[in-house]
Amino acid sequence: QTLVDAPLATIEPYVSHRPEDLGLLVRVGRQVRAAVESVPEQDLDVGLCHGDAHGYNAHRHEGVITHYDFEECGLGHRAYDIATFKWGARLDGEEEKLWPAFKEGYESVREIGAQDLGLIEHFILIRHIWLVGFHMRNAGDFGGDLLSDGYIDRQWKRLRELKGACEGG
Repeated sequence: QTLVDAPLATIEPYVSHRPEDLGLLVRVGRQVRAAVESVPEQDLDVGLCHGDAHGYNAHRHEGVITHYDFEECGLGHRAYDIATFKWGARLDGEEEKLWPAFKEGYESVREIGAQDLGLIEHFILIRHIWLVGFHMRNAGDFGGDLLSDGYIDRQWKRLRELKGACEGG
């Protein structure tokens, strides 16, 4: 509800003039939701999550990493937090460099189960849908460009790229 349905409801009025793009978003939303729901909840790691664990919400000083910006913190799928980091690294062109180290460091403290790992790419798409909804919901505070066709073009380009990675190509 929070990561897929509510963002889709927020986005729809701003993309309704672009039926193909809206249709793609709705299809992707349904697919990723179905993928997550296809795994029994007890097989996934659920607990306290940062909710926005990408590189811009962390600071490194003298080898110590401090996370901040906890307004999205709550109970959720830990694979979402992991996916959020991978999503940010991918969008910054740093995935090959950062993902292996992040995964190794994470697993030195907490194992990532096979079911959770298998959903990472789906959670990356969920993260992207959530972010677009977050931007559009807060466009009045963040700036009107977040409702523009240029913004939609950029985000749908990313959505298609992320969807391709999720589908293995």
